[in-house]
Amino acid sequence: MNMPTDDVLRGADVLHASNPLLEPLGPYIELASWPSRLAHDPLEGLPVHGLNEESQDLLLSFIRSRLEPTERAVQVAQSIQRVWRHSYAYRNPTVAALRRQVVTKLALRGKTLDTAPWLPKFADALIVEGCTGLGKSTIVERICSLVPQRYEHSASEAAGWHRHVQVTYLIVPMPVHRGGLLYAILAALDGVLGTEYRTQYAVPRIWTIEKLAIEVGILLTQHSVGLLVIEELQPRNFSQSPYRDEMLLMLLRLLNFGIPIVFVGNPLAFEGLADHSQDIRRLTAAEGVHLMPLDRGDDDWSEGLAAGLWSHNVMAIKTPFTPSIDAALYACSAGIPDFLWKAVEGAQRIAMQMGDKRVQEEHIWRYRDESLSFKRCKDLIEGFEQKDPMKLSRYIDVPWEAYGLMWGKIDPLDFPACNPGRESLSATGGDDAESVRAYHSVHERLRRKHSSAVTTKKNRTKANAAVKASAKPEDLRSGAIDVLVPNLSSIRDKISKQS
Repeated sequence: MNMPTDDVLRGADVLHASNPLLEPLGPYIELASWPSRLAHDPLEGLPVHGLNEESQDLLLSFIRSRLEPTERAVQVAQSIQRVWRHSYAYRNPTVAALRRQVVTKLALRGKTLDTAPWLPKFADALIVEGCTGLGKSTIVERICSLVPQRYEHSASEAAGWHRHVQVTYLIVPMPVHRGGLLYAILAALDGVLGTEYRTQYAVPRIWTIEKLAIEVGILLTQHSVGLLVIEELQPRNFSQSPYRDEMLLMLLRLLNFGIPIVFVGNPLAFEGLADHSQDIRRLTAAEGVHLMPLDRGDDDWSEGLAAGLWSHNVMAIKTPFTPSIDAALYACSAGIPDFLWKAVEGAQRIAMQMGDKRVQEEHIWRYRDESLSFKRCKDLIEGFEQKDPMKLSRYIDVPWEAYGLMWGKIDPLDFPACNPGRESLSATGGDDAESVRAYHSVHERLRRKHSSAVTTKKNRTKANAAVKASAKPEDLRSGAIDVLVPNLSSIRDKISKQS
């Protein structure tokens, strides 16, 4: 799909040229600086001593927006910064060759997905995946919040504009249909720019999906959109969607316009992408990040997430973070941020209801015993805490098969026996019937894939052993046999098929 270009771009052109599109992003943030940039404490600078009950209640709820940076969060930030800045570097309007590429993109107006030619370059895509409650969207949105979403440029002769309004990023949800995504992008642009694109292009007779897809790519180019974040990817709207191939083609088109895309979603949403070599190559151009619950032994847990959220304390008397507090919080959360802040908030509310001046370990355990929120997700939390894939298998939106293999708790050949059955599965997010069917389909696919891989490996081992047993000492030295037997077996198979 790559095409030759007449404009030869040198590294020096990108590295040393002044680039107005990078202005809103500010200086490059080095790895060591990311933790302090990502950290967000909504109580910072606020007096939290001597609060009345109403103030306590309000400030305690602020814990939901608190972010304690972990190693994985920093990895996400670095990856997003990389694709973001690289995108703008290769769209620098002060470089003549790059400016001509923009003109080429704008000239596609009126074309359709079928008639528009593919451009020489693609932007990078980044996948940020993880189960529910791990703070995927919170991390990504925090990174984006460090940059002004709308940035107005004054006249620039070098850039070739009298005035330019730049949109640095857009965040949209993932719908099932292509049209839903295109209209969501238009609505997001309207929200930033005050335009009426969503209404203007809502004329299917004139703007078919095939034509609108190209037009949206042009609008994203015109407004120098640096990052398109698509959230809430699930099997229903992506991996198991009947419209997946059409959606993938359209997403590739947006990447072809030079717009980087960050996909945020459930790991099962991306199952099956490897079946399409071009799709997986484009969508994994940037190394993805898989978020997991923190282990209790991780520094990110004891010195970061747990200690940080525990310090979100609105009580009259503060309670230090101790090993017993650590253990109680982990039992309530399994290292999952969403469940952790609920436990910290819930324990303090119980302490306030009891008239206590400080929150203590007993309040945490009481929260665990009484909380309906914990009871609904008890098997999920204990499944991760105890690394028990059978408890996780109750939840259709958790890739328990992969986690069980990773923890060494199950064998792929046992999948049919350990399948809990469709009727006993539930979703952590209250999904509808169509979503449930999609999750079932992807789980069945996962089990077939893992079982098939083991069967293939066993068959290959058996065949290699047979070849090795039949080899005579005078034919091959024993050392060479170990190296060449697999190839001999493969060659024999090919010969037998051809004869």
